[in-house]
Amino acid sequence: MSKPGKRSGRPFGFTLIELLVVIAIIAVLIALLLPAVQQAREAARRSQCKNNLKQLGLAVHNYHDVFNQLPLGWYQGGCNQGSGHFTAMARLLPYLDQAPTANAVGVGSACWDTYAAGSVGGLAMQKGMSVFVCPSDTMGSVSLDEKPNCGMNVPTSTSNYVLNNGSGSFAVYPGTPSNSSGGTNNGLFFKERGIGFNFVTDGLSNTIVFGERGRTIQTGVGLLTCKASNVWAHRDNDADDSLQWGIYITHGTAKFGINNAGNTGGRALCGGGYSSNHVGGAHFLMGDGAVRFITQNIQADYDGTAVNTVFEALSGGNDGVTVGDF
Repeated sequence: MSKPGKRSGRPFGFTLIELLVVIAIIAVLIALLLPAVQQAREAARRSQCKNNLKQLGLAVHNYHDVFNQLPLGWYQGGCNQGSGHFTAMARLLPYLDQAPTANAVGVGSACWDTYAAGSVGGLAMQKGMSVFVCPSDTMGSVSLDEKPNCGMNVPTSTSNYVLNNGSGSFAVYPGTPSNSSGGTNNGLFFKERGIGFNFVTDGLSNTIVFGERGRTIQTGVGLLTCKASNVWAHRDNDADDSLQWGIYITHGTAKFGINNAGNTGGRALCGGGYSSNHVGGAHFLMGDGAVRFITQNIQADYDGTAVNTVFEALSGGNDGVTVGDF
């Protein structure tokens, strides 16, 4: 029998080996839980991105109810080609609870290059708007990446959503729809022309209105810069071979695909098409207001001529080619 005041048996505390075992167990649990946490967060981000497009879809339909047409892709008016021309997204702002911002800028009543960095309009353009930003993209809501006027160095509200210009090469005005060759500038948004839903003879549920584009995306060939979009305006220049200015900033076409890792003119093809940081594809708003996640492996040939693939058919509003489930 042990004497009073004397400790018996095993000493209190952890041995070094026991401590290491506990740390190892905790590390394994974290390694197992972390992917699940990341997946849950990405699922929430994807849900918010989808909801953004749903809000844009409601704005489009409300605008159409008022004017019986979609907003103009952009309008040059009395501004010169080097000026930024306000786009469809800017015209939708009053239908997205952003009327004060649109009024401060005076959308459509002045040329972009009249707004200095410290002016009321210039400051309003720097206001970030969450409805245009996909949470899966780390771009933020304001950027200097795309200046709608080469003489302006003003930060502007950026967007992860671009307008559908059609299934072929970028075009200023809509062309003759064709399902065989040529005439594939058959989208919904063009210069100084507002197209009504009656134009969409292929069916609203089968026609893309907006699609996603990320600032940067990770692909099998590394990190690609896609530049995303601009809420407010772009300069005139529709040359899709250079992809330097103009329509490519705010519009997309099926010719450049989804998350396309190829290059043209030294610029990733995702800079003229659609892309996202969601695994495997991107979200698209359809004419009926539905938001669909379209896989990057959707049938497409990227030649910009005949409307003979599913993705090209979804990008054309009246080419006579309809699709079923996709």
